[in-house]
Amino acid sequence: MADKKISQLTALSAANLAPSTDVLAIVDTSATETKKIVAQDLINGVLNVASAVGIGTSSPSYKLDVAGDARSNSWIGRANGSAPTADCAVFRPADNSLGFSTANTLRANLGIGTSSPGQKLEVSGNQRFTGSQVGTKIENRNTGINVSTATTILDEAGAEGRVVIVNGANGGDRFCDLVFCSTAQNPTVIASFTAFGTPTARTYTRNGAALQLAMASGTYVVNALALGY
Repeated sequence: MADKKISQLTALSAANLAPSTDVLAIVDTSATETKKIVAQDLINGVLNVASAVGIGTSSPSYKLDVAGDARSNSWIGRANGSAPTADCAVFRPADNSLGFSTANTLRANLGIGTSSPGQKLEVSGNQRFTGSQVGTKIENRNTGINVSTATTILDEAGAEGRVVIVNGANGGDRFCDLVFCSTAQNPTVIASFTAFGTPTARTYTRNGAALQLAMASGTYVVNALALGY
C-alpha cells in the first residue's frame, strides 16, 4: 500500500492505546494497515485544545487537570480584566522561598489593597489578627511631626477603646507615652516616660476616628503601637 497523507487516515480511539505508549496509532481508510507516528512529530508549535486536557486522568474537570504532582520552573499568567494587564509570575527563586514578579520585574514588597507597597508587607486598610504578633512594629508612618502641627499617628482610635504606645525621638530628646483613645472620647495620656533628654510638650487629639499628635516644638520621628479594637 502506498503511503497516505495524515488527512487520508482515521485516528484510532484513545481507548485502544496503551497508557505507556509514546506513539499515536492511526489506520488507513481501507483498514488494511496500521501506521504509527511519534506524537511529537504531529505537535510542533501551538497545540489548541477546544475543551480540556487531563494528565493522569481521563475526565479532566478543568482546562488543565493534573492527577498528581506537577512541576514548572515558573508560572506565568495574564491578569484578569479588573487588574493591570502586565504579565505576572509566581515562582521559587530559591529553596523555601516564593517570588512574585510583574512586568518581568521581581517585586521585593507585597501589597494588599495597594499597587505600590513601600514595605515588605503593606496593607491599605484595617487588619485583624486572631493569633499573637511577636516583635512586630504596627506603625511607623511619620518621618516627622513638626511644631504644633496635628498629625495623624493612628487611623482608627477604636469604638471599644485602644491602648496606644507612642514613642518619639529628636536626637537625644526622647519620650514614650501610654495613651488611651476611642472614637467616643478625646484621648487620655495614662503614663509618660521622658527620662532621655528634654522632649517638648505633646498634645493628643482626635479627628474623627483618627488619633493625632502635635509637638510644641522641634521635629520628632514618631512610632505608634496600638492594642485593642
